[in-house]
Amino acid sequence: TASKSGYPDAVTTANVEIGVVTGNMYERDLMLGELPGVSADFDGDDDVDMTDFGLFQMCFNGPNRAPAENDCDAPDLDGDGDVDMTDFGVFQACFNGPNRPPAAGCP
Repeated sequence: TASKSGYPDAVTTANVEIGVVTGNMYERDLMLGELPGVSADFDGDDDVDMTDFGLFQMCFNGPNRAPAENDCDAPDLDGDGDVDMTDFGVFQACFNGPNRPPAAGCP
């Protein structure tokens, strides 16, 4: 569970069988609340599909690194100046395929 004052909690789980996995091998990206004013529908065609993923992939550059491409403001879904796994978590939650509106609660 992750929480911050003024935002709804974000919760995720991982099921691990005893003796099957060693070390910390489970990573979860969480987003607290919805980000106002952003959309994962980068091409404006009312769906979040592989065309949108192509732009996201082109801009993905990792944490604390500005994207190399000039048109990468939209894929920076958390507004922190980079396109990283946190942004991918938002994009992934919104991905719904061609000709289908983004999932409920998606920015």
